[in-house]
Formats: sequence, C-alpha cells, structure tokens
Amino acid sequence: MSLSIDTFHQRGGRCKIVESEEGEALQCSADQVARWEAKQKQERSMQHQKGRVQQSHLWKARAQVDKFLQHHGIHSDSYDVNVAKKSFGGLYRTYPLHLAAKEGDWHMVRLLLHFGADPLQVDSCGRTPHDCMGLLEWRDADDNLVILTPLNDKAARPLNSFLVSAWRSNLREHLQGTFRAEEATGGRNRYNVVIMSATKSPLDIRGKLTLENPNGQQLSIQDVYVPKTLLVAANIYLMTAVFTALGLITRPRSGRNALHCLALTVIFLRGVSLLLRWLDYRIIATTGVESSAVDITWKLLSKVQNILELMSFLLISLGWKVLRSSLDVSEIRFAVAVSIISFYLGVFQVACTTQATCSGYQLSRYILHSLCFLVVIVAMNFNLQKLASAISEAPATVESGKLYRKLSAYYIFRWVFLGFIIAPTVELFLKVTVVPWDAQWLYIAIQELRTWVIYALLIYAFRMTPASPRVFELTREVVTPREGEGGNDANSEAGSEEDMPAPPWA
Repeated sequence: MSLSIDTFHQRGGRCKIVESEEGEALQCSADQVARWEAKQKQERSMQHQKGRVQQSHLWKARAQVDKFLQHHGIHSDSYDVNVAKKSFGGLYRTYPLHLAAKEGDWHMVRLLLHFGADPLQVDSCGRTPHDCMGLLEWRDADDNLVILTPLNDKAARPLNSFLVSAWRSNLREHLQGTFRAEEATGGRNRYNVVIMSATKSPLDIRGKLTLENPNGQQLSIQDVYVPKTLLVAANIYLMTAVFTALGLITRPRSGRNALHCLALTVIFLRGVSLLLRWLDYRIIATTGVESSAVDITWKLLSKVQNILELMSFLLISLGWKVLRSSLDVSEIRFAVAVSIISFYLGVFQVACTTQATCSGYQLSRYILHSLCFLVVIVAMNFNLQKLASAISEAPATVESGKLYRKLSAYYIFRWVFLGFIIAPTVELFLKVTVVPWDAQWLYIAIQELRTWVIYALLIYAFRMTPASPRVFELTREVVTPREGEGGNDANSEAGSEEDMPAPPWA
C-alpha cells in the first residue's frame, strides 16, 4: 500500500501505519524507517536552504530600498519607508511610495508595501500614492480581473503587495458585486473600475455597469449639490427676464428696439437651458440612468443660446440699433455664416459618440468663436474712436450729450467683453487649484454668477433711451429762421440724430 506523510508515525524507535478507515496498526520494516528518516532530513535541508534564500532576497530587497531612498535624498538609518522628503523649507512634502508611483517603478512599489509603506499617506498636494499611479500592468494574475480602487479602510481590508483595491473579482459569465465604503468622511471618495487581462489578449466584453449609492441618491459625490445650484441659477435668470420684459412693455415703443429683444431672448434661453439641465440631473439622481431626450434637448438649447450670446456681442460692437439702424450686407452675411457654422458644429458635438470626435468639433467651434471675438474687438475700438471724434467736433447741445452716454456705454462694454474673454481661464485655474473635487456646484455657481453679472451690465449700459447728462440741459440752442433757410435748419436738426458713419470694412 502507498504511504502518506500524515499517516506515518514513529514512536520510541518503533513505527506503525495507521489506516483511517480500519484504525489498525501495521508493522513496518527497517528500510521503510530509513527511507522515512532520509526524507525528513531532506525536507529539513530544503527548508533550511529555502530560509537562507529568502533571507538573501530580503537583504537584497533592503539594499534596493536603501539605494532608492539614498537616490532620492531620503536618509533613514532605521529603514523607515514612511519618512517624508521635505523641500522648499518644508513647504513641499512627499514620500517614497509617491516617488515610486510617479516613476512607474512597480517593483519598488511592491517592495515598499512589503516593508510597511502606508498607501494612505497624503503629500503636501493632498494626493495619495494611488493618485500618482497610472494603470498598473497586472503580471501576477492568472485570469481577467475586475478591480474597484482605491483602498479606503486599511484596518478593514488587509494590505497586499499588488494593486491596492477595495473589491475585486474574476470576470466570468456574469459578475455582480456590492461595495460599501465606511470612512470618517462619510465615504466621500473617487473610485475607478479597472478591467485587467494578464494575457494581454483582446477581450470582447458586453454588458452594463451600474453604480448605485445608498439612500436612493444615484448622483456622484461631486454632483450632489449641482441640481440645487442649477435650479437657483435658472430661477434668477427667469426672474431677470421677467423684470426686463416688464421694463420693455412699460416704456414707450420708441425707447425699445430689436437689440433689447435679443438681450431678453438670451437671458430667457439661459434660464430655460439651466432648468432642463436641472431636470436631467434629477432624473439621474432618481433612476441612475441619463435621459437621452432631456440631455440632448438642454445641450442643443445651450448651443443656440451660446450663439445668440455671441451675436449680441457682435451686433453691439458693430453699433446696431445704438449707432446705426441697420447693418450692411457684408456684416449680415458674416453674422449669418458664423451662426450657421457654429450651430452645425454644436449639433455634431452633441451627436458625437467618441471623445476624440467630440473634442475635434469643440475645438473647431472655439476657433470660430475666437475669430468672431477678434471682429468684435476691432469693431468696438472703431466705434469708440468715431464716438470720441464726433463728440470733439459736436457743439454743446442736448443731442450731443447723448453721445456721451453712448461713449460711456461702449466703455462699459469694452470692460465687460474683456472680462467675458478672461473669465474662463480664471475659472479653470480656480477649479484646478482652489475648488475641491467634490464641490462641482461651486464651480458652476461661479460660472453662472459671472454670466449673470455680464448680462446685467450690458442691460444697464444699453438701456432704453439713455438721457443726456444734466449739464447739457442748461444749454439752449437758439435758431433764428431766415427766409429760404428753413429746410436747412430742419436738416441740421434731423442731422443730429443721423446714424454714425459706417465702418471702413462695410
């Protein structure tokens, strides 16, 4: 019969074989005892050799870690892999695990984790080693893995030398997992779902990924307060549109023009698009699924509103309904061409399905709007120069006093347009450096507040029939009619309200 190690015993120089089924002891020969002793001796020798190899590898690993620390200027006599590297007078602080993760040295990452490096340490920029990691090439797995990262609770989940993860599972026919985050911050963290293949073979994965939050709230952490912000901003825009419409209705018809109606349309569409965007977020928060119809509607409406906003800047800079009653054919063609091209690019951007295609349409639209911004700057400066020239040549009358109001309006418009161009860069800087990652609502609130202030300043600057400064009311134009010159006097009086000269490009 065959002998197994767990059933062979030796007691007091005697040997016996214990069978688990019958329980009877059988005598064994001296050769069997000798073979068993030789086998035990060989196993002890192998274990001793294995221990020496492991100790050698340990010392080699320690030497590599010590060399890594010395190379990065981290001096530690006690092999402390959690010691901080400080620079700039202690203002900048980082750790060995962060340095290894930034360099992509995954072997050193494993060694540092083996020697007790803390994966939850935060550097002076508030980043963990996981934030510094790219996609770790998984070479030690035997199957395709689905991994949820990062590791949030070190005490609840044991540390390992592989990619830190909060939950993992093999990818089979059907995969379903539940993950619960319990932290001092209430589980406010970002997670990445990573699918890794050890064989690097092409995978054909079909299915649906669903992430659900507790308490029926299906929005991501950074979007929890976004619906409330959008609703408040939409109400402010709609109320502003209502008050503007009431002001247009109550004023005489001669005091309002198409430019005021365009400004009212821009404000109203802004409020409606924000209201539809709020509805889209509410649907996602309730069902966890994005409504395609609502999403496409508010995006298209936002593109149309953006085009009307651009046209309002262009028409004001050209002096439409402020310095001139109509535009030339070339100016109308330019405005229509920019509007149509921008609308088509916006539709393609909404309908695209890949990130590369969407980025291409968005970049093309930005370039087109930048070209229009250059036209706005040139036309605005030309009208400012013409107004200044007309004021210097005009007599001190009530009608010439209105030119001062128009000049003041264009000065306000110049500063408002400058802020309109610079604001996105400043907002992006604040989003990257100041605004926390889980406060997306604050970034949206800053954007909408800036936009509302710009609209309010434009409405104030180009309000209906601006009055002349009171100093011009003290002047009185005395006209002595002469025979045969009545028509000239009438023409001179009407000439004060004539349109400004057309720009040279007209």
